Amino acid sequence: MKENNKGVMILVVVLILVFLLPWGRINWGKIRWMQPETVTVTGEAKSTQKNQIATFNAGVDAVNSDKDKAINDVNGKMEAIIAVIKDFGIKLSKEEAEKLIMGTDEFMDSYRR
Repeated sequence: MKENNKGVMILVVVLILVFLLPWGRINWGKIRWMQPETVTVTGEAKSTQKNQIATFNAGVDAVNSDKDKAINDVNGKMEAIIAVIKDFGIKLSKEEAEKLIMGTDEFMDSYRR
């Protein structure tokens, strides 16, 4: 009879545990026979932007009592500036370089269009 009581006691303890444990809070997951439907999205994006204009101002002065030496000095400095501009990667035609040397606004107007 003692063996029978042990079995009944174990059964009672198991039943108490079954009723007291929070079974509703346990996430058991879901059983599915088929894979869930999925949507796959792939894409590509490109961006283009117009060239932007940068402005650069440079002034050249020469002071000399001989006019020809002063002109040659200014022209030499302007040629140096134009060489630096070309080294920077800005393409200048001969006409644009002449306009730049003369200091006209036509040079910048041609780039603003």
